[in-house]
Amino acid sequence: MELLGFDIVFQHWERLWAILPAVALVGALLASDFFGTRGILAKSAWLRLQTDKTRPSWKQYIRNFVALSFLVSLLFAVWAEPLWRTIVKEPVYGKVCTIFMVDVSLSMKYAHDVPPFPDRLSAAKAVLDDFAKQTTTDPELRGSYCRAIIPFAGSAFTYMSPSTSYEEFSAAIGNIDETTVGDPGSNLLWPFWEYEQIMKENPNAAADTHVVVLISDGGKGEETFKDIPHIQAIVRRMPNTVVYTVGIGSVEVTKLPNGTEIRSSVKVPLEKRDQTGAFVEYALQDPKNPKSAILYSELDERVLKMVAGADGRYIFYENRSQLLEELKQMILRHRKVEETTSHERLNPAPELFLLPAFVIAFFLFGYTRRLFALVMLPFVKRRKQST
Repeated sequence: MELLGFDIVFQHWERLWAILPAVALVGALLASDFFGTRGILAKSAWLRLQTDKTRPSWKQYIRNFVALSFLVSLLFAVWAEPLWRTIVKEPVYGKVCTIFMVDVSLSMKYAHDVPPFPDRLSAAKAVLDDFAKQTTTDPELRGSYCRAIIPFAGSAFTYMSPSTSYEEFSAAIGNIDETTVGDPGSNLLWPFWEYEQIMKENPNAAADTHVVVLISDGGKGEETFKDIPHIQAIVRRMPNTVVYTVGIGSVEVTKLPNGTEIRSSVKVPLEKRDQTGAFVEYALQDPKNPKSAILYSELDERVLKMVAGADGRYIFYENRSQLLEELKQMILRHRKVEETTSHERLNPAPELFLLPAFVIAFFLFGYTRRLFALVMLPFVKRRKQST
């Protein structure tokens, strides 16, 4: 950030015109007082005799006029609401794009094991919403960063192409649900294919840093681990790509005597609920057969860690603050200056006029002599006592 200059402006500059009649009124009052006093002394020889040494001096009246006029001008300037205007040159950062791959399969909607959220999909969307707010409110992250959303289930498509629009991203978060992708299942490979297609269509973005965040319950039971080599191959083909995964689901943690923690996912039934959260029915393997087996889902952290490529880049949804910090540091490390802009900042500055007005009034109305007398009083008393 570079300061280019500053000056003072007034929010209600038209009020400054009141200074002219106010100064004229001060001059008229002082002139009236001066000539009135001189007239009284001219009519009385006795008063002239008594006040010969204190008769009004036109030089003193001029000094008073200048001081009072300046004081009145300062007070009217405060009334006009002065603003300190600074022109600041700031860099605009960018060249970092975050691609969110959001699992919108039925297990994400019908698994209600992630309080305080009503379902896993709501918890996933909360991660996106937190990230959107962070990139717009965190002063360190000021910039023009693109975001994209790829929802997936049994297939995937680009719901929101890379865009720097916060409003578009927020609207997309609110709109995606379990009906966004029509194909059932949880195919983790599809969103990476879609991501590769986005990069092919935007060759100019190859030099940018791409942070891929896959949010899912892992699709355990659908043999998603078979797609890991293909996902890893796509990531290797995509330059400057870093993958994070966020696991949504239930986990039981067992702590051993040596301090080691063992995590095991919890198998939960898929339930359909109404808008009030009341149970309606279980999701069945064959919806047309009421005697069909109930569908269950459990978080597959092993697969999600393999997709991320490192344990440190897999984050459980309850630790989403850790994810936000990771993404923030990733952006700060890899962002680049795209352009510089000049911004105008306006801050109230009444003190610039109130302080000199107070000093002038202090001297003008004789408080300096009183203060001096108050300070010297102890010394005078001590001198009298000593004599």
